[in-house]
Amino acid sequence: MQKRIGQAGSSCIRRRIVQAAIRLHREIGFKKTTVADIARGASMSPANVYRFFASKQAIEEAVVADLFEHVSAEATLAARSGSALERLTAALRAISQLHEHRLENDSKQHELVAAALRENWPVAQSYADRIRGLVCVIIAGGQASGELRPGSPMAMTCCLLEAMDGYLNPSRINAAAVRPAFDEMMDFCAGALRHVPCGQSIDPEGHDADSKRGLWLIHGLQSASQAARKKLTRSCKNVGSSFLRSFSSSPIRDLISIGSKIRSMNICAVATLRFALKGPLAERAIL
Repeated sequence: MQKRIGQAGSSCIRRRIVQAAIRLHREIGFKKTTVADIARGASMSPANVYRFFASKQAIEEAVVADLFEHVSAEATLAARSGSALERLTAALRAISQLHEHRLENDSKQHELVAAALRENWPVAQSYADRIRGLVCVIIAGGQASGELRPGSPMAMTCCLLEAMDGYLNPSRINAAAVRPAFDEMMDFCAGALRHVPCGQSIDPEGHDADSKRGLWLIHGLQSASQAARKKLTRSCKNVGSSFLRSFSSSPIRDLISIGSKIRSMNICAVATLRFALKGPLAERAIL
């Protein structure tokens, strides 16, 4: 009994320390906050703070852990029902909206979360593992139902999260960034994930094979950021018409190889195009 009371008391004290740290982070930022400041805010001595947390970063990790726990819980709740693509969209939208809300309304706490992910704190790695696990389970379920294309669920998970990183990673979320809307980018990724039975046309309007290839390329470019599209267009002109000819006659890996050699191309755009063009287009890259 006394042991349980002691544990409850320790938990309450740890919570007081964390809450004092959160208040100070919001007032002056986590970088300027010291252990002495936190101790004063929690009405205790610095020595007492060190009884519960080994360092200032240990306190910061406790703060971030609570924030990440909330995000992962909301993502899991959002993905409870619907098709695989609907569940993926709902989960990733929940994550994106929570991070954007924090950026707009609690910017100093957002800076702490961004730093944790940017510097790969253990608590951030644990959070990333939880999100990766949630997405992987949804993708595996979608494959089992025939909704999503076959392949390694974990590899597809990593591709999807990499493509959506600008919306999910607090260190990259920036309200001023030029980029497609969340739904546009998610639709782009869904096209790569969706299973298209062999022989089924990717275009309901009945375009020929060359037109279909062109339409898929245009779709990919339209989903990239405006800046990346401009860079890609300039680079394509420099490479010459052989780039477009190679697209209509060579395997998709040749397209990616050509694109990867273009120095001025945005690397994120290359990764996104590589991911999206592995969908139905890859099955029709050699006709």
